[in-house]
Amino acid sequence: MPVVSFGDIGKAAKGLLGGDKPTGTFSFDPKLSVSSTTASGVALTATTVQKADKVEASLKAAYSTKKYSVDVALSPDNKVTATASINDVAPGIKLTTSAVLPDPATAKLTLDYSMPYLALKSTIGLNASPVVDVAASTGYQSFVLGAETSYDTAKAAVTKYNFALGKQRARVWAAPITCSIRGLG
Repeated sequence: MPVVSFGDIGKAAKGLLGGDKPTGTFSFDPKLSVSSTTASGVALTATTVQKADKVEASLKAAYSTKKYSVDVALSPDNKVTATASINDVAPGIKLTTSAVLPDPATAKLTLDYSMPYLALKSTIGLNASPVVDVAASTGYQSFVLGAETSYDTAKAAVTKYNFALGKQRARVWAAPITCSIRGLG
């Protein structure tokens, strides 16, 4: 079984104990999603969510092939999120760039590298003083060990350091042990 990325260590256990897998929260808001795919392969999704007496709508368009993918989403706060990925730039390497418009300071470049016993991820902001995030995980048999750190170039300091240890089975995660240290710089 390949090693999971640092961000996925314990995600299944968090979802089981805390609700939704990505956010760890439960949502009881009524939601309607309509999806369709065009003849050329573009997937379109329109979603509405009612929160109290307010209705929020979002639109998403996505196109992907084996080699690349492009996603564009319009959120309820009138921001456009654009993401483009290229798979297998070299064996095991994926490049992704993303930005939230109209704010160019949110642009970032992500490099993912994976092999059977190692997963690396590096993200750098595409601005004058970027934050650099690096995460790595490795494992042996069903044990997984990972760490991540953030370096803020504007402060010239490490601002976050986390590590995690978990036991992974085909469908179940044992309780992961995590440690977070923030505000170092």
